Amino acid sequence: TYDRAMRPDSGPESRRHKTIHGYFLGAAYNFDPIAIYGQFGQQFGGMMSTKGLQFTPPMVRAQQMRDFSYARGSRFDSAMVGASHEAGPHRYMASWQNMNTLGRAITGDTAQMHVFSVAYRYTLSKRTELRAYAYVARNYGFIRALNARTASLGVRHRF
Repeated sequence: TYDRAMRPDSGPESRRHKTIHGYFLGAAYNFDPIAIYGQFGQQFGGMMSTKGLQFTPPMVRAQQMRDFSYARGSRFDSAMVGASHEAGPHRYMASWQNMNTLGRAITGDTAQMHVFSVAYRYTLSKRTELRAYAYVARNYGFIRALNARTASLGVRHRF
């Protein structure tokens, strides 16, 4: 995919770079019962962030790591590999993601970020599942020695 985020010419960041470009390529293959997948991506001119931003540590939030962080001359490379295994109502998932920042750093540091995650899903019925996941991030927000952990347990029901 190709994504582009453009910021209006107003606000406190109006003198900074105004466009983020992102290129992402992903692939998956199902070997039944095991599936593998991978992704490579690059972002230029800043960073488009996704899930978990409401849990971003204050230290990172204060250093411009938000939904869209614009930074002229910045570049981010990311790669992710993962696998899943299904056995009856059980589905086990694991992945590893690596992200490098090149050029101007958004958070003032350029440490390589790693995210390790595991997840589990148990199907109770055709429309109801139990879900759990956990992840550990090293050098979160590219800040050296800033680590983050998150875990969640939930029920999903589709009406």
